[in-house]
Amino acid sequence: MPIPTFMNPMGISSPISSPTVFGVEWDYSNPSTALTRLTVNNDPNGYIDYNVKGYPNPAIGTDGGCSPFDRFMPWAGMDEFNIINNAVSYQKDDPNFSRSANDTVVRIPRYWYKIEQDVANSKIRFYIANIAADGFAIHPAFNRGDGVTREAIYIGKYNSGAGYVSKSGLVPLSTITRATARTNSANKGANWWQYDYAAWCAIWLLYLVEFSDWNSQSKIGQGNVVGISVLNNGKCDSLIYHTGRAAGTDNQVAVQYRWIENLWGNIHDFADGFNANNRLCYICLNPANFADNTTTNYISTGITIETTTGSFIKGLGLSTIFPFAFLPTKIGGSAITYIPDYMYSGTGWRILMLGGSNSNQFGAGLFYFASNQANTFSNAIAGSRLMFLP
Repeated sequence: MPIPTFMNPMGISSPISSPTVFGVEWDYSNPSTALTRLTVNNDPNGYIDYNVKGYPNPAIGTDGGCSPFDRFMPWAGMDEFNIINNAVSYQKDDPNFSRSANDTVVRIPRYWYKIEQDVANSKIRFYIANIAADGFAIHPAFNRGDGVTREAIYIGKYNSGAGYVSKSGLVPLSTITRATARTNSANKGANWWQYDYAAWCAIWLLYLVEFSDWNSQSKIGQGNVVGISVLNNGKCDSLIYHTGRAAGTDNQVAVQYRWIENLWGNIHDFADGFNANNRLCYICLNPANFADNTTTNYISTGITIETTTGSFIKGLGLSTIFPFAFLPTKIGGSAITYIPDYMYSGTGWRILMLGGSNSNQFGAGLFYFASNQANTFSNAIAGSRLMFLP
């Protein structure tokens, strides 16, 4: 069997002989939003400890920006690409690359994950590996049961604009239903879909292991969250670094994580592949089977989320069927404790929206979770994002 390889940020193929594993541990009995970085060099599986001591330093405008994780896959492989004629095309820094002329997406390389709960000690541990490792599985965002195990997925850098494109300078589409966004995203052509729950779960896990803190607003930026108008796409284009916030007043400017703009604040993202019925959550991984108000082709997580009309998250339920799933089952936190983002839920069939909008202030964030609206919901605060699955 050949030794696996990865493409590093310079485009050089390098051999990998053993997995590189990073992990963080959450003590959910402790109100702190911070997690503990795990030292894994003494793990019986022989994982390499790269001694990541430095914490990420997001950019503010064109100033700053660094992260010890820039050296390691999968983070090192995240970059911007254009999609042209349903194919991955120019990479950022290519002279033909354009954020305004072409659909622009962010590549997320395939990775392996493990999430385990230690009930006796009130802890959950989150791990990411760059290649296969004992006890790890390919994250379902890359292995969707559709017969393809993908080397990477591609997420819209921006919210969808008119014509369901991911381009700089456009006003994010809104006043649409999730079903309308699903249909029009898929109508772009082969491999195009609406952003989904599995992809979001892949992103939040990357963020959490990198930043080791649930508070994305304090670590990167609050986002546009205090009631000013929705910002056009591209307000982070001036950033030289992949993570940070635009210059200006924090809470009124765009944010980005690893080139993906406004994962929180500005306008909600519909998340496909997730349905809840009376707060019991169902997941579908195959975009060809996405639909509203149904369990057909969906599998129950076995987890019922907390009843709330809007509260900060305090605890999670870990699904034995879908251990990658972020499912808030306890409320009672605050803007500076536990998981400091808001959740909502409702009776009957409900869809999912993520991130928060331009008026959610401290309730917004990467982990904002709104499953309180029916599939008919259409409003100026909610829009869509594209996903490309080659």
